[in-house]
Amino acid sequence: EGVDSECDIYISYNKNDSLLGKLGGGESPFTEEELSSTTDPKMIKEELEKMGYKVSTSHDDITVNLDKTVASIKSCKVFVSCISTEYANSNHHRMEIQYAKNSARKPLIPVIVGTGDRTWMSTVVGMLIAGELYIDFTRISKFEEKFGALSREVDTLAGSGGSNGGKPVAERRPNPEKDVFISYCWSNSYLAAECHQVPALSGAKFNDPRQIKTLLEERYGLRVWLDIEQLTSGQQIGMFEQISDGLVNSKCVCAFISTEYAHSINCKMEFQFAVKSLRKPFLPIVVGRDNDWVSSVIGALVVGSGHEPRDLLGCESQADLDRELDEIYNQIKGHLEQVSEADEADEVGLKSRAPQIGDHVISHHFKHSYFTATIVRFIKEEMSYEIEWDDGDPTGRVQKYDMVAVNLEPDDDDLGVGQRVFFPQGSYGATEGNNTGGRRYHEGIIDNVEDVDGRKVYSGHHLRGDDDGKWVTYRQYNYRFHDLSKVQLRVAPNAMDVLMDTKKLHG
Repeated sequence: EGVDSECDIYISYNKNDSLLGKLGGGESPFTEEELSSTTDPKMIKEELEKMGYKVSTSHDDITVNLDKTVASIKSCKVFVSCISTEYANSNHHRMEIQYAKNSARKPLIPVIVGTGDRTWMSTVVGMLIAGELYIDFTRISKFEEKFGALSREVDTLAGSGGSNGGKPVAERRPNPEKDVFISYCWSNSYLAAECHQVPALSGAKFNDPRQIKTLLEERYGLRVWLDIEQLTSGQQIGMFEQISDGLVNSKCVCAFISTEYAHSINCKMEFQFAVKSLRKPFLPIVVGRDNDWVSSVIGALVVGSGHEPRDLLGCESQADLDRELDEIYNQIKGHLEQVSEADEADEVGLKSRAPQIGDHVISHHFKHSYFTATIVRFIKEEMSYEIEWDDGDPTGRVQKYDMVAVNLEPDDDDLGVGQRVFFPQGSYGATEGNNTGGRRYHEGIIDNVEDVDGRKVYSGHHLRGDDDGKWVTYRQYNYRFHDLSKVQLRVAPNAMDVLMDTKKLHG
């Protein structure tokens, strides 16, 4: 074992975190009992080798040739960092991870080992992986599940290594079923702020979604999906697929709602996909600092659902949280009792805003102008649609998924303050030999909703301007739009709807 100048995967770990290393004569500050309850990095290495990968390791051996270490990191396809406090306090490992991440720019997969001590978070190593999604191997009882997540990410980044498809453990099947999916904004997590994963905390220590997740598992035995433990891909499409699969394979959703949550594109996407597309039972839990989210799309969905939000804004102590936890669990339990296997398996009636081939749409063309078209095909690798313009224009026929919207009236709960929409403003004339003319649409955002004579009207403004390259000198241009009805507005699909529909069509 040791550093090899050529490898598929480079695993960096501290020998003090290895029970096998200790039994082989290594010195560890931990007892055998402590080490036997956590994952030995050598187990990770052995399983990856069973998959057919060539794995090189370095475990803080001062006799290791640094030239070989550098050559090995340079040659690897993936750098796996087995992080613990012992690891973070090692100059050798600090050098390895800094070189891999900052100099060699290798794909980095951080995995957490050791006895669960998190003081490494405030070290240089902690800063280097701040904001990264890591896989927690600190509980040996979850090894199969966690190795399944690691192996999927390694396969993505390094290519499938084993000739048999690489299935050394049973849990390599994707997306094991969960009882609860935790949907939250990192800005509302005290633990995320402590790890410097967000610039500032909007919330409190005793309503942290991450802490609540841990307590739901430990006190009530629930199986809970949380992004930092389940996501293994930093690539956007891979991340969206994993989140959508996590939602599909969870029985219900705990949505930790806040103003920050309502303003987050990804949080809105999760919530809308869960509630509107999958129709998952959900429990809204209010965190953060205020209730400004009520006027948003999130607020419209919560109000329309009839669910009374659980308010944790007043949680100021562990005793407060303990009382709320019992109520949260009781509501989750009620949802779980109502979910039948038939309901989970049945996809009939699932609702999606994603365009299908042949659908009439409003689509981006050039310079933030939008016109009517028809869908020809979907290009998954690019998350784009190929279209045919109604006016016959031959240019600009491939557009990103979020720049295209089905030309149908949205639902009431699709619209609210902060929602991005396409709205009509102005028209354009025919161009000889190029197009026949028609109505212009533009990208905007709603900033006001009013009830007028029993119906809602929406006002807002352009999202793009002259600085973005948008043409703003056409005759009917106005920065704002006023009192439009939902009949006049269009809403683009989110990535999860698009990916779900693609899976339904193509498997």
